[in-house]
Amino acid sequence: MAQIERGRQDFQAGRFDKAYNRFRWLLFNDTANPNRSDVYQNTLAAIRTENPLTFGVALALLPSSNVQRSSSQETFHTDIGDFTIGDPEANKSGMGLRFDGSATVTHAYTPGRELSARLSLGTSIYTVKELISDSTSLWVTHSWLEPGALYSLSAFVSDTQYKDIDGRSSPDSRSKGISTSAAFALSDRNVVNLSLAVQNRDYHARNYMDGPVLNLRAAYKRRLTPQDTLSINMDLEASDTKSDPYAYKSIGLEAQYSHITQKGLVWDLSYKSILRDYEGTFVALPYAREDRVHDVTFGASYDKITVWDTVPRLSCTLRDHGSNVALYDYNAVDCALSFRRDF
Repeated sequence: MAQIERGRQDFQAGRFDKAYNRFRWLLFNDTANPNRSDVYQNTLAAIRTENPLTFGVALALLPSSNVQRSSSQETFHTDIGDFTIGDPEANKSGMGLRFDGSATVTHAYTPGRELSARLSLGTSIYTVKELISDSTSLWVTHSWLEPGALYSLSAFVSDTQYKDIDGRSSPDSRSKGISTSAAFALSDRNVVNLSLAVQNRDYHARNYMDGPVLNLRAAYKRRLTPQDTLSINMDLEASDTKSDPYAYKSIGLEAQYSHITQKGLVWDLSYKSILRDYEGTFVALPYAREDRVHDVTFGASYDKITVWDTVPRLSCTLRDHGSNVALYDYNAVDCALSFRRDF
């Protein structure tokens, strides 16, 4: 009842985003009483009717110890000779700045049923000009909001453009596809999320990388205590490019532990491992590329610290990207100080 009252106060004060998120959480978790579930669905529809247009802005500072993913190896050994990889004395670190903005219009045509369209624009600015890019995406989504379950079906198109650089084939690309997701509250402590996405990537100049990409994701979250949560995620992905050396299959496994302190500090620690095997033999090598990636990530936020009425989040990832192709064998420490506000 306390959550319901806080949601009503947010609604009456015009804090529609907070009110919507609170009543959506109640619909998902409070399934004991069908009458209350009806109230939650009707309230969510009323919030969308009152505030159909929402906006979101996000800003992230992105320092990296290896911003261009430069190889940790000095020599690339091939069947046609040995080649030096870059300058081992060169400074590999760099800084990035990412900005994203979005506008979403949503129509709740009946309680528990929503149709939305979201337009997103983003730009990435780096100290290394090769990484500067702009992106645009459009998503159209139908959502089903049920007691203890959330479903969605989306169609999307996205476009990414990089800065023109002499002597480099353009990495610009366009993707279009569909995705579907489902979330289930198995009990007050267990949640399962499933998602499937299929997209086709079309590169403007690098057409050897064109082709479909399939991604299947399964996630399990268990609330151990009111302050502690354990999550286990699995990703399966397959890419069928025109050129076999770039086609791959991969599996990723991740475990994350998060904790909320009584003073409002939220922190999490995760480990992720990715095994990615490519189809065809790599150029000038007698074997196919194989990558083994290991990530350790720590993140934290503190609700007593706010910037522009948002709570910033700091995260850092230690990555060991091992590969049997020396060009792709590297290590990096990537951090992000991110801000996000929805209104």
